[in-house]
Amino acid sequence: MCQKFLCNLQRYLTGGKSDLSHRPRYSNCLARIPDTYNMDSIIKRTTSLEKSRVKILQEWDGNMIDINPLIPEFKEWLTPQ
Repeated sequence: MCQKFLCNLQRYLTGGKSDLSHRPRYSNCLARIPDTYNMDSIIKRTTSLEKSRVKILQEWDGNMIDINPLIPEFKEWLTPQ
C-alpha cells in the first residue's frame, strides 16, 4: 500500500511528468541533484545530454504541504475501474 501511495504521490506532485518507469519505494527514494544528469536516460539513449540534465523547475518556499487533500484522490486511484 505504501509503495502504491508513493507512486501516486510522485505522479500527483509532478503533474504527471514523473518518470513512468521509476517505481519509488522507501528503500530507494531519492532526490535528483540539480545540474547532474539522469544517467539512465543517457545510457539507454532515450534523450539527449542536455534534456537529461536535472533542472530546478521551482524553488522550495519552505512550506510543508498538507497531505489531507491527497487522500481522497489516492483512494479513488486505488479503486478498480
